[in-house]
Amino acid sequence: MAETGVLGEAGAARSRGLPWTQLFVEALGVAPFWGGLVLAAAQYAFILAYKYLAGDPLQVLPDAVFALLLGYSPAASVYARRAALGCLRDLRPALDVPDARFSELAEEVTRWDTFWTRLFGGAVLIIATPILMNEPGIVERYPLGHPVLLLQLWINLAAIWLGTRTIAHEIIVSRRFGRLGGEHAVVDVLDQRPLTPFARRGVQGALVPILMISIFSLLFVTGDASESVPVTQVVVVAISAISLLLPVHGVHRRLAAQKRDRLARVAAAIRSAEEPVLTARPGERATEATHLHALLALRQQLESAREWPWDVSTLVRFALYVAIGLGSWLGGALVERIVDLALG
Repeated sequence: MAETGVLGEAGAARSRGLPWTQLFVEALGVAPFWGGLVLAAAQYAFILAYKYLAGDPLQVLPDAVFALLLGYSPAASVYARRAALGCLRDLRPALDVPDARFSELAEEVTRWDTFWTRLFGGAVLIIATPILMNEPGIVERYPLGHPVLLLQLWINLAAIWLGTRTIAHEIIVSRRFGRLGGEHAVVDVLDQRPLTPFARRGVQGALVPILMISIFSLLFVTGDASESVPVTQVVVVAISAISLLLPVHGVHRRLAAQKRDRLARVAAAIRSAEEPVLTARPGERATEATHLHALLALRQQLESAREWPWDVSTLVRFALYVAIGLGSWLGGALVERIVDLALG
């Protein structure tokens, strides 16, 4: 109960710096999925009304995809924040911090970083704007001065802005988890179960961009995203790997250091125990040999101990998530090919 109160205080303090889109999703009092769907529906209705007034036909699937991306980002951020707080709650016994400090620590780890998210989002917008202005699918249909050109830029840039901020924040939070593990985690290389929330955070952080890319891959059906496939697949794998590694790199360093230290101590103890075994009289040798055997068994345990707090289930789940991201493109390519054959 005390931990729940601590995390609740952290959530209240953090919510004051959240973007309005996330505050809106939180304020609805329903599951974030529905809040994101409301934002997506509002975006789609705006697109429909704008194009109707401009006399331009609605592009049903592309417009729906970008509307979904706009609603997905704030909803995903709310889900991810709650999941991060859940990881912190589960990590509480493995952190050497007092309860009074834990509230502040939870706020620091999950706090929305306005400066860096805006910086990353703005940088990507600067890069994306001239690319969009030279995109054949846009400029050929909507030349400069066409009233729908501004709408097309809004549809794309709004989704890019929100998506980039969401991914940037997930990476920032994962990096904070890594620093938390490096500074405050209580590690035992032979019992890493209390550290599994660090690994779980890595998988959760990878899922956010993977699902985003999966939604974007729906554009493949219309052929609008064909040229983006190789780059997007590389981005999926790279971001997923970063998301998996960042939360655990701190505890990894501590586990590796502890493993080296304990192996060195066991090696010294083995050297000390060898001589009595070799020089003991037959009646005394059994006791000394038992002690040496225990040391050798301990060394074997330490040598086989993992230096990363990942178990098989975590790695399997991560592989499945990455497969979702890559498979969505393959599925989209297959559907596009079928449509081409059917209509060609």
